[in-house]
Order: sequence, then structure tokens, then C-alpha cells
Amino acid sequence: GALAGGMTREEAETLKNYGHNIGMAFQMKDDLLDFAEACETDKNSGQDLRRGIYTYPVLYLKEEGMLKDMELLFEKKEKSEEDIRELTDFIKKNGGVEKTQDMIYSFSLKAIKELDSLPKTRECEALKKLAKELVTRKK
Repeated sequence: GALAGGMTREEAETLKNYGHNIGMAFQMKDDLLDFAEACETDKNSGQDLRRGIYTYPVLYLKEEGMLKDMELLFEKKEKSEEDIRELTDFIKKNGGVEKTQDMIYSFSLKAIKELDSLPKTRECEALKKLAKELVTRKK
């Protein structure tokens, strides 16, 4: 699209990198919102945990070797509300949520910095605003 619109290959690569970074931030924010209270989001809290989906907060703990004690509970097919609360508390207490927030910020910042090499247009500023607002997105 950027090339068809008359941009250079370098500018198109910049937009591709922006897209990658904003996409990563968006997905991590979606993962994080799964831990939010159900009344604050349009999503049922804990859905990824219920299905046994390894999202970033869980993957971080797994990579750090902290998930071992909880892995059986995480992989359990049918989880009770108590199971979900226990897993959510474990992830929060062990830094999964905090690390995910840090990564969202980091990817959003990378996306914004990618745009610094492009001309300061209204559209470019809108893309930067999108990356900034992603950090505080509630839904």
C-alpha cells in the first residue's frame, strides 16, 4: 500500500515496522485485558485461562520458570471459578501482568519511534496517537 501510494521502499519498511510493533502491543493489550474485571471490559475475564491459551502474561512466567507449580492447574480442561482466581492471582503476584504492561509500552514506543523518520503529517501524527492510546486502552 505504501509503495502504491508513492512512498519509497525505506518509508514502506518504516510503516511495516510500525505495523509490527503496534500489532504486538495490541495483541499483548488484548491478552492483558483478559485479566481485567469482567465489568470493566466487553470480554469475559479469564477466557484465555479457561481455554488453556498461553498468552504473554503466562508465557513470561513459563519462560522464567515460575509456572511449574501451576502448570497442571493451567492445563486442566474444566476450570472452576476458584481455579481461574487462583491462576489470575498467581500471574499477577509473580509479575506476569506488570511485565506485559512493560512490553506494551515498549512496543508502542518502538512504533512511535519508527515514525520519526517520516514527514510530520496529520496521518503520521494520528498513527503516533494510536500507539500512545493503546497503552491506556481499557476495552
